[in-house]
Amino acid sequence: MPHRDVHRRVARGRRGAQRELAQPDLARQVAVETGETAYGERTVIRIDHRIPDVATARRARWRITTHAQALPREKFDERGRARIGSASAERGRRLYCIDLDSEEVMAALAYHLDDRPGRPLLLTAIAFRIDTDESPELRLQSRVCLGLLKQYVHAISARIGRGGFVDVDAPDRADVLRALGLLGFRPAPHVKHFEPGGVHMRQAAPGR
Repeated sequence: MPHRDVHRRVARGRRGAQRELAQPDLARQVAVETGETAYGERTVIRIDHRIPDVATARRARWRITTHAQALPREKFDERGRARIGSASAERGRRLYCIDLDSEEVMAALAYHLDDRPGRPLLLTAIAFRIDTDESPELRLQSRVCLGLLKQYVHAISARIGRGGFVDVDAPDRADVLRALGLLGFRPAPHVKHFEPGGVHMRQAAPGR
C-alpha cells in the first residue's frame, strides 16, 4: 500500500478518535479508588474504555485499559517491556492500547503516581511496536495509539486533582530532551518537596 494512502487511513482514524476524546468528560472514564493501608493512603486507577471510530461509523476501534496485557518480546523492546512490567498492575499504573481488529497491543505506557497530593504525575515508560519494518501502517498506528494513551494520562491527572499535567523526570541527555521538546514537554516549575533525579519537564493537558 502506498505510504500516502497509509497516512490518510491512519489520520482519519486518529481524527475520529481525537473527536471522541475531545469531550470534556473524558475523565469520567477514569475510575479512582482510595483506601487506607498500613503504608498510608493508596490510590487505585481503573480504565477500560472502547473508542468508537467516528471516521468509519464503527462502534469501536481501540480499547484503552489498565488490565494487564502481555507484551511479546518480538513486538516490544526489552527495556520498555521491563519498565512497564515493573509498574503496579494492581494499582492501575500500566495503560495499554489494543487494536480490536487484531486483538493486539499497539502501544503501552507506565506512570508513577505519588499518593501525596502535591507531587506530580510522572510518565515513566513508553513502548511502541518494533515489528514494523514491513508495515508503515503498523508503525503509524502504534504512534497514534501512544498519543491516545497520553490523553488518558492527562485525564487521570485531571481526575485526581493534579491539574491535568503530565511530568517526566528525564535523563540529562540532549537527544532525550530534544525528543521530549518535540512532543510538547517544557521545563517544569519547581515543585515543593519533589527532587528530580534528572531534568524535570512537564506538558499541560491538550487545549491548555
